[in-house]
Amino acid sequence: MTTFPLREKSLADASRISLASTLIERRYKTCLRKPCTGLRAEPLWQIGKTDHSAAEFALAKNEYTQFLRHFGSPDRAFYVGLSKPEDAWPCVLPGPLDQWAGGAENGSWDQMNTLPVGFVLEATPSSGTCRFTVATCASKGPQLRVAVNGTMHEASIPPGGDDACLSGDFTKAQAGETVVEFPSSELRPGYNEITLRSVSGSWLVFDSVRLDTPAGAKLAPATPTVVRFVGTAPYAVGGGGDNTATLRIEVYQHKEPGTLSVGIDGALQKQALEPGLQVLEVAAPASPEGGTTAVRLHAADRLLLENWLALPSSPAVTPADYVDVFRGTAHSRWMIAPGPWMPFGMAKLAPDNQPQGWAAGYEYSHDYIDCFSHLHEWTMGGLGMLPTVGPLRTRPGLDGSGYSSRFDKASERGGVGFYDWIAPVPIVAFSSGTIPGSLPRNTHAARNASAPNAASRIA
Repeated sequence: MTTFPLREKSLADASRISLASTLIERRYKTCLRKPCTGLRAEPLWQIGKTDHSAAEFALAKNEYTQFLRHFGSPDRAFYVGLSKPEDAWPCVLPGPLDQWAGGAENGSWDQMNTLPVGFVLEATPSSGTCRFTVATCASKGPQLRVAVNGTMHEASIPPGGDDACLSGDFTKAQAGETVVEFPSSELRPGYNEITLRSVSGSWLVFDSVRLDTPAGAKLAPATPTVVRFVGTAPYAVGGGGDNTATLRIEVYQHKEPGTLSVGIDGALQKQALEPGLQVLEVAAPASPEGGTTAVRLHAADRLLLENWLALPSSPAVTPADYVDVFRGTAHSRWMIAPGPWMPFGMAKLAPDNQPQGWAAGYEYSHDYIDCFSHLHEWTMGGLGMLPTVGPLRTRPGLDGSGYSSRFDKASERGGVGFYDWIAPVPIVAFSSGTIPGSLPRNTHAARNASAPNAASRIA
């Protein structure tokens, strides 16, 4: 068994390999404010009291400048039924303009501060619409992105207040309430996660956050062990071979150490858990060809998960399987990018998404790509290419103004020798590297307005 911490992205990238097909279906959605029917009388859960005060939250005593010391990582979630607002939910969510939280005066350095809420459902609604409500004591009008299990929705928070509100002086504050509606089909049995992030603008101060659902939703009883994801890895930690697989388990343990019992086709293994978020890699026999394997997880004499998974036989793990090619790509320059480069390579193919300048090239916090440049050296890049369909556009630009393409960051993957992304327009790019150069492979969808997403690999 191997245990290691998650890096600051969303959930562990390798865990998401088996979910690649669902990523294609994700779309940006906007906030709706029409009335909903079929909602329960009480919210499914709520963080804080709706009382025009942020006093019950962390950092409320004029400590907002300490936000980055305690919050902002997508790996640090508020767990419904376990976490407490006074130490696990901040009074403020900063935006890209807030320099005290890693932003910049012009918003060009986005810290991507994220606040996740995790909760486990025993049952989900059969139909209907959910309402996610963010009540604010004050704000400077940020654009809020709410992701429900990866499906993104956006809403504009009305401005109301000055910087004195950050210290608890709401004299000039204007309270507000923003509702994001989404179909109940975006919820699922087991672990769910709703994340909040300001993608533009400045801060907001929370009053409360709550989720209302149609009848049928039921929270699972709270337990100190939260299983967030179970899947497979493309390598074998047990030495590899024709009959070896790896079960990958993402789990959170609340405050005190614990033990997770992993049953694989009846064979039981006990795994020690440390407080916090962790990933377990458990060696397992591969499933029969075309078959599946029963997986059961228990903690504190309670069944947490039961599922049947196809466990493929895989090659032995190598150090290259743990390389994080995205490390250092935020606020970097031309020569640092997640492309499949080889030492002394003639071509260094990688994505670019910034205007020309001293800090150009690839910026991790951007959710779009301008092109794939073939040259990346010290303060230099060039020979950009982006295969696409539709009208010819000769300059980068978003939303029809140029050839740039938005995409879901959760679909972006990279490792030694490859880079993948899935674009919401008819093009997909994959890439792999050899010593003299790199080889792109692009998959194009049908030429029509309703075409599904496309994928691309550089290898």
